[in-house]
Order: sequence, then structure tokens, then C-alpha cells
Amino acid sequence: MKTFLILFKTGSIPFSSNKQADYIKEWSNYINELRASERLKDCSFLKKDGAFISGKNIELRSYIPHKDIFSGFMIIKANNIKEAVEICKDCPVFERNGDIQVKEIDREYLDLK
Repeated sequence: MKTFLILFKTGSIPFSSNKQADYIKEWSNYINELRASERLKDCSFLKKDGAFISGKNIELRSYIPHKDIFSGFMIIKANNIKEAVEICKDCPVFERNGDIQVKEIDREYLDLK
């Protein structure tokens, strides 16, 4: 099996507190299903604060999540990218008009086996 990095970009649809609780429960169910299928290696949401580096320009600031800010990641196992994409289709991030990037992790590039 290959290893894939899944990067989430949260959309900008605001939630009421009731809807937010439902959204968190959907994430929990989605992650638990991946754990049960032994596809999930790791996952986390990211805090709003961070550093943004471009060349010699460094900015430390807080960003409100929107479509261009990564809000979390997962590392999953799949046979190929098509299967990795299929695993992502039910991800709750799409309920907030978010999107996902799927990238295969290349352990051979720097001999990181």
C-alpha cells in the first residue's frame, strides 16, 4: 500500500452552534470509520495561528479559515491515488464548501524509508 497526505481547506459557510455540533460529530464518525478500516495513519486539525514564509518575508499572524487556508490533514493508506480519492469523497469538509488535495508521499525521493 502507498501512503497519501490529504490536505483540507475549509470553506466559509458559517454554522449555528447546533449545526457546528453536528459537523464535529460527522468528522468524528468519518475519522472513526477510517480508523476501523485501518486506512488512517494520522490526522489533525490545525490552529488558526501560524507563520507564513515567502523567501525572506516571514509573517506571524492569525488567519480566519477560508477556502485558501489549510485547516487540517490526514495521512492514509491506499493502493493508488484513485482509491485515496474515493476514501475522501465522504469527507465532511465538503459541507462547508471546502476542498481537499490528495498527494502521494514519496519516501524514495530523499531515501526516507
